[in-house]
Amino acid sequence: MNSKRKFFVYLLLITVLTTGCLGGSSSSTYSVSGKVVDSQNNGVSGVFITRSDSSSHAITDADGKWSLSNLKKTVTLTPFKEAEEENQAWIFTPKSIEVSKASKQVNFTATLITLHDLGEEVEIDPVSNTVHYKGGIALDFSNIVIPQGTRVTVREVEKSEIPEIGDLTLAGNILAIEFSDPSLDFSGGVVLTMPLNEGASEDNIGIFHRVGSEWIYQPSTLQDGVITATVTSFSLYGVFEAERLNPPTASRPSGVVEKGEIIQLTANSTNTTIYYGSDLEAWPHGFVAYQEPFIMPQDELVFYAVAIAPNRINSDFVLFEYLTPEHRLKDSIASAKKTIEGIKQVNDLPAAWIAHSLAIGEVLEDLEFDPAISLEHLFANLMPLFTGFFFEEPNHHYFVNNFFDVFSSYGPLEPEPGYAKWGVTMMIYDYESDELEEIEMKFKTNELEMFTQVVAELQALMEESGMFLPLSQPQGDLNFFFESEYIGKYGSYTVDGYVSILGPTINSNTLLLEITDLWLVASINADGEAINIDGYLRPEVEMVDGVPVFTGLTFDGSISSGMLSFQGSLEMQDLPESMPRIIIEGMLNVASIFSISLGNIELGFVEETYYDEYWDEYYSYLEFRELIVRNAGYFAPEYGVEIALNSLAWLVDSADISAEIDTNVVFGEFEFLFAGKLKASYDENLDQIAVTISDVRVEQSGYPTLVSKWIYITIGDEITGHLEFTTDEGILLTLTLEVDEWDSFALEGEFTTEAGDELATMIFDPGEEVLEVHYIDETTDYIVFEPIGMY
Repeated sequence: MNSKRKFFVYLLLITVLTTGCLGGSSSSTYSVSGKVVDSQNNGVSGVFITRSDSSSHAITDADGKWSLSNLKKTVTLTPFKEAEEENQAWIFTPKSIEVSKASKQVNFTATLITLHDLGEEVEIDPVSNTVHYKGGIALDFSNIVIPQGTRVTVREVEKSEIPEIGDLTLAGNILAIEFSDPSLDFSGGVVLTMPLNEGASEDNIGIFHRVGSEWIYQPSTLQDGVITATVTSFSLYGVFEAERLNPPTASRPSGVVEKGEIIQLTANSTNTTIYYGSDLEAWPHGFVAYQEPFIMPQDELVFYAVAIAPNRINSDFVLFEYLTPEHRLKDSIASAKKTIEGIKQVNDLPAAWIAHSLAIGEVLEDLEFDPAISLEHLFANLMPLFTGFFFEEPNHHYFVNNFFDVFSSYGPLEPEPGYAKWGVTMMIYDYESDELEEIEMKFKTNELEMFTQVVAELQALMEESGMFLPLSQPQGDLNFFFESEYIGKYGSYTVDGYVSILGPTINSNTLLLEITDLWLVASINADGEAINIDGYLRPEVEMVDGVPVFTGLTFDGSISSGMLSFQGSLEMQDLPESMPRIIIEGMLNVASIFSISLGNIELGFVEETYYDEYWDEYYSYLEFRELIVRNAGYFAPEYGVEIALNSLAWLVDSADISAEIDTNVVFGEFEFLFAGKLKASYDENLDQIAVTISDVRVEQSGYPTLVSKWIYITIGDEITGHLEFTTDEGILLTLTLEVDEWDSFALEGEFTTEAGDELATMIFDPGEEVLEVHYIDETTDYIVFEPIGMY
């Protein structure tokens, strides 16, 4: 690890540790800020923002802004401001805000209100629609229409002034509320707010309305020490603690019941009335008193019920839902029919459109790729580069002796500061034309000291005929930069790049450099075709009759040319005399599966070998194993057909095949999404192929989505198949298929619910080529299979 990297790691560790100790734990502090404004969005100054965890506070400035710091965990912030007039008060919305992390938007709205004395006749303000009284009592008329000039009087009633209140316990005020116009319509609801007595229990508290001689509970909400209820008529109202009723029960729990069955409700307290209705929002006017049992209709029965009684708090609302067996499956049958309708829509598409679905193979047209041209440049034009690397006799003949001879000569180059430079000129002789052509390869290195040492040791090694001892340590990295340019009979090319020898040593046995790792980066432009190489290159050398001979080459990395790219590992061994023949002779060992990219398509191969007894030789070949296609498509706008192959992965492993696909298909106004997995294997004993498909998903706009639970197909003398799909609406589709060697075709299936209830049966009529779908509601669907022509 170099010093810079060590320093970065240490710095990272210190940062993490100090963050955990000082600022990254749950004990860290945070700050909040905000603004207090009035109804006109003007800042309100002098407002105290108190915090629940401390006596400290913030005060708003002239613009209504404030801030608090050093907050920990969760804190409740509450605004407060003293009014200048005795009969005024500031109220805030919201009343308080809970914070637990930093924020700059903790805002409140302040309203200055006038407080009236109980017993005072007050004219209702048609703008604010709210009347406030001292002690926290308020009437909000926002939900109704109040004629101008309407007055209201609210006075407190002593407990001694009213008749016996029974088991109720007084927990707040008792108020008498009167209006100057008794005929006002309050059906929209008036929000009544009343305070609780100090020390009153907040359990089972409610606002009650005096009706005749009884107190009737009004659904109430308790918050911040005050209680509210929406009321629709006026006389006496009081805050009481009372018994809460248990909800009503039914003779049958919610669920499936037969038509005509009796359902009876029961109250679980004495002197209790049950009310029921279909809409909670319609309480109380949309509810009626329960008087006699329900008789189950032919479809469904759904209602809410609540128990009420004088001087007691209403029970919670309880929902009862009943449906007959037939009606329970009604939605399921409709879903099954909708699924079949979607299948019919696809089946009825014009045959000319369907034929385009077979054109997925035409995605190659969009790639504009000619494999032959790229491969020719990739392999043929690499030859000059490797000739430059191994220019000494006899190694270069392994590359070129079937094509041309190379005569090398050495020559110095112009000096360049900081570099050792040299060049090699190769004369290419063409026997057919009896012409010579010249290729010049230039090399240089900036590792002067190491290069000088290595060259000196090589010279000494040659002079002393192998008596030189190897270096005791790898000498670091030795970089060679190269460039070359050629224009002639064999085309034109430019080459530049570098070779980095990582840790070279001298081996006295082979008289050559022993290379721990050699990294090659090269850019070649051959006849306008760019080729790039990036990876490990490891030559292998053996001594033959005292002469070092190049016998193998290992490459691990990438080679790319235009839209063609190779990524993987290659090991070329036992090279014959003719280098171009190594693809079909000798041993070509692929260390692992490698891939060739053709634009959107990746092909994966692995090397296999076999022994030829006649020639007593091993031969090597590449076996296709993997196909991956991404973001390929076919588009025919004149037919409204679009196929987008988002991804396809196809893997062949001996006798097994597996695939994954994700495809979007558009046929006119219909759009489908296909995604799934496939696995196939061949059984030699049964001479059949078994195919398993899972996770298939078919989406069609406006119709249920089909997801495969199980698809199993065997292909041999006979074809059998078992398919199970489930829709996103909870319907199961099961199909069985049989085709014998005489092409006899049988297809059967059924629709069921996930609970196993039958919805429909299906059977194929081979004579009419129609799939009949018979539903349990005695209706029938037909899917007619039309032969699809190739267009």
